[in-house]
Amino acid sequence: MSLKTSLSGTMMMNKGKILIVIYILTSIFVSAYLIWLNSHQEPEIRIIEKPVYVEVEKPKYIEKIKKYPVEISKVVVLEKEKIVEKEKLPEWLSGATEYVILAIGDVQPYRGKTRIISLLNTKTGEGFLIQKQLPYSEPLFQFKWDLRVGGGWDFVNQSGIGRLDFDFLKISKVNFSLTGEVEKDRIKGGIWIWIKF
Repeated sequence: MSLKTSLSGTMMMNKGKILIVIYILTSIFVSAYLIWLNSHQEPEIRIIEKPVYVEVEKPKYIEKIKKYPVEISKVVVLEKEKIVEKEKLPEWLSGATEYVILAIGDVQPYRGKTRIISLLNTKTGEGFLIQKQLPYSEPLFQFKWDLRVGGGWDFVNQSGIGRLDFDFLKISKVNFSLTGEVEKDRIKGGIWIWIKF
């Protein structure tokens, strides 16, 4: 056996070992991702098909704060029947005489949470809302589930193109995507690493 044959055999074995290690690491990563995906839901964006009124989540510290009654002679409320008609309030609220409406407001879209506080002026008897958008910071490490499928036309080659992008991981500002493209005579795919500014 010559030295050249021996070296090429050793290199083939090393390439085989590297491929096995890459396959094992990829399998572990995909398995961990699928387990995480099965047990978690990404809280970033909620798509609401049918808007309904729900109770606003309270901060945890509110439960520990003492509550006490304030005596006032009158409270100015909004005409409930008109609001029920305009806002399509749920049945349990529209028919309940023990609930009155003090204030209504709209909160601008925001990726993080918005804190809303309802206030009552005891001198005038009117209620109003104040809000504060809580600081939002991108997580350092985040699994994603962002799938984009599209089609287009290549003017140079005069052919249709189909494209699929699947964003699956974000580390700081670096995003990892699996991508695939189909043209009339070829298919290509791979992993795409990109940064969002």
